[in-house]
Order: sequence, then structure tokens, then C-alpha cells
Amino acid sequence: MSLPSTVTLSQCALFLACFFLTSCSAWKVQESSPNDVQSQIRLPEKWGLNQAPHDPQSDSETVKASIAKEVVAIPNWIVQFENPQLNTLVREAFKSNHDLKVAVARMEKARAQATASGAVLRPNVSASLSSARSRANLPQKSIGSSKSLSVDMSWEIDLWNRLSLQAKASMRDFNVTEADWQAARLSLSANVAKAWFDLTEARLQMELVERRIENLSNNLSTIQQEFDLGLKEALDVYLARANVERERAKLSARQRGFEQASRTIAVLLGRYPSVELVGGSDFESLNTLLAVKRKVPQLPSELLLRRWDLIAWRHQLAAANSRMSAAHYNRFPRFSLTSNTGSRSDKFGDLLSSDFFVWSFLGSVSAPLFDGKRLASEARKAVANVREVEANYGKALLSAFQQVENAIGSEQLLMEQESALDKAVSESLSAEKLAFENYLNGLVGFITVLESQRSLFDSQSAAIDIRNQRIKNRIDLHLALGGSF
Repeated sequence: MSLPSTVTLSQCALFLACFFLTSCSAWKVQESSPNDVQSQIRLPEKWGLNQAPHDPQSDSETVKASIAKEVVAIPNWIVQFENPQLNTLVREAFKSNHDLKVAVARMEKARAQATASGAVLRPNVSASLSSARSRANLPQKSIGSSKSLSVDMSWEIDLWNRLSLQAKASMRDFNVTEADWQAARLSLSANVAKAWFDLTEARLQMELVERRIENLSNNLSTIQQEFDLGLKEALDVYLARANVERERAKLSARQRGFEQASRTIAVLLGRYPSVELVGGSDFESLNTLLAVKRKVPQLPSELLLRRWDLIAWRHQLAAANSRMSAAHYNRFPRFSLTSNTGSRSDKFGDLLSSDFFVWSFLGSVSAPLFDGKRLASEARKAVANVREVEANYGKALLSAFQQVENAIGSEQLLMEQESALDKAVSESLSAEKLAFENYLNGLVGFITVLESQRSLFDSQSAAIDIRNQRIKNRIDLHLALGGSF
């Protein structure tokens, strides 16, 4: 005796449901972890101490060891430069810089997208009120009207956490934009500081050329008087004049550089690119700051918690993992519930009456059978995207460590370079003065004077440049370490 067909269909449905549940629940996707990427990079125990054998007699190694000792927290690293005007400019940039406004807009957009993605986890409820009027000619001419009021609900049951994973990925996208905004603030403050000190250097270089022109003009007047008395040759006058004109050409170039530097910082501040700012008075006030051997985090691994760009990459990896899992579960069955509740009548007054009340409830299951391998390809694409983010995160890690090592390694070398240039300036001043005195006394030719003047100017210009390099290297160290240290 055979079973009724209805029982057979029920058994088949139950069997298929059990098959889907057991097979799908056993099919998991392997997600990636930031630790997997970080473990591929062998980190040293300390900064800057693994590059060469330690030499107790080496000042460079001693300074590196003192720099790489421990963390000293400072609330606002820009305040270390003790420049109130620079602090004011950074605050203005935070308010008016357009790149930072773009970062804020992206963060707000990502927040809205995350909210919208999370909404799919909740039932969707809508209400509608409609009125219709119709006319029929057969079998007899008639005109009718109908009114309806309904409340509809639809909800997809998130059995495999597919919707939750998509919502989580959108939230991670928001976290990425939030970290990017923090990184943009840090980068902007560093760029404003660098632009400010570049402007200061440009003005100091311009003033140096102006003083040199004045000095050379005085020398030219002296040589002209000696020539008029028949004590010097015309060649010396020509060489002195040519020297003055070359410096005037340099002054025009320095003026152009100064104006461009002023416009650069104006744009960073969100202002019209005009030549308005002139920079600081000098670099001497920063000598004490640069002489202090700042201490950085002892362990390179601490950098992972400090730099916003690395934090953003970890969020990107988490988002890619969530999307990979969601793409995997897109191939699984979907369970949905829909319901409709309402009333229908030819009068509005009857819509709220229970006599006209109707409802319906529907549960459905759908599963992809054939899609031309579209879903499988999307799953493989999501896996490849995770691998791409992994590689980019590893690249960002190495770049971050390189930036810190470069800044630490340059700290002492730039200090030694500045010290040597200061000595060169002092010696060149004495040589230039002695050369001109000997020239007037007929002991040396004018070529010796020109060489001593060139050496003095080059040393003075290089000394200004190296001070700016030291300041910008300290800024780069703050930037590489993610802020204060």
C-alpha cells in the first residue's frame, strides 16, 4: 500500500532541508588575519640597532641607542616646536583645508552606507493606501470604485550570517575612512609644518643673497677706487662686476622660490594662493629642541598600534574577509518571510472595520541552481581581493618600518653634517676676510678672493639648508611614528 503523495512531498522537502543545512554548515571559508601578514616580517627587538655591529667608540651608535629606548608621551607633537604662529596655522588648516574636508565627507558617506547595510538585517515594513475607480460597458454599463489599506512586511532570515557579514564589511569601510581621516590630519599638520619651515628657509636664503650682494657691491667700490688710482687691473673690475650680477640673478631665483613657498602654505590653509606669509624669523630657536635626543617606542611592534594608515589597512583586511565570506554564502539557500495585512472596500469608512480585514503570510526558500558560474566567480574574486589586501598591508608595514628607520638613522648624521658646516662657515669667514686684505696688499690675485667668497656663500647657504633638513627629519619621525613620541 503506497503512501499519499502529500506525505511523500513533505518527506522530500524535509530531506532536502536537512541536506542543505548539514552540507552548508560544514562548508566554511578560511579568513585571513593581520597577524598572518605581520608574522611574515621578522621584526628586530629595537629600532636602528640591527644595521651594523655595535662600536662602543661610535657616537652614532650611542645616539641611536639613546633615541630607541622608551616611549615619552607628549599630547601634541606640534607644540614641541614652540612656535605659536605655526600652531595657529595648523588649527586653521584643520578647519579650512579641502583635502581634510574630502576625508570628512568620505567618512560621513561611509557611515551612511554602513547604516543602510545594517538595515537589511531587520524586517522591511511598508504601508499603502489606494483608491481606484473603474468603468465597464459589458454586460452593462457600470462605474465602480474600490479603496484599500494594507501593511506589508518582508524579511530575509539571515541563516548563514551573509547579511551580517555584508553589514560588518560596510562598518569596516567606515572604520577605514575614519582612520584615513585621522591619518589625513596628521599628514596635514606635518605638511603645514614642513611648508612653514621651507618658507622660513626660502626667506633666509633670500636674505643671505641680499647681504652677499651688499658685501660684493662694497668690494666692487673698493676695487673700482683702486683701479681709478691705477693700482688694480681692469680685469679685476670686470670680475667683481660679473660676481655682483650673478648674485642678483640668484636673488631673483630665491625670490621666486620664496613666493612659491608662500603660495604653497596658503593653499594648505585653504586660502587664496597669494604671497602673504613670510615664515619664521630664524632656525636658532629650534636648536635646543633639535639637541634633545627624543625617545621613540622601544619595540617596532608598537608602531602597529600607533599609525593610522596601518590601522586602516587592518580594517580593509577585515572588510575583505567579510565580503569573501558573504560571497561564499551567496551560493547557499535563502529563507524569506512575507506578509500582507489590510482591508478592501468601496468606502473609506469601511477600511478600519474588522469585517473587511484580510491577511496573508508566506514563507519561501530559494537557492541558485544554474547561473553560468557567476556566483562561483564572484567568490573567487573575493578571495583574490583578500590576497591583494594582504599584500598591500605587508607592503605598508615594510614602508612604515623603513620610514622610522630612515628618520632615526638620519638624526645623528644630519647633526654631524650641521656641525661640520658651522665650522666651514667660521673658517670661510676668516678666509674671505684674509683673502680680500691680501688682495688689497697685492699678495694674492683676485681669483683667490672670488674663490674664498664662493666658498663662504656656499657654506652659509648649505648651513641654512641643513638646519631645515634636520627640522623636517624630526617632523618625518613624528609622522612615521604616528604622532607624539
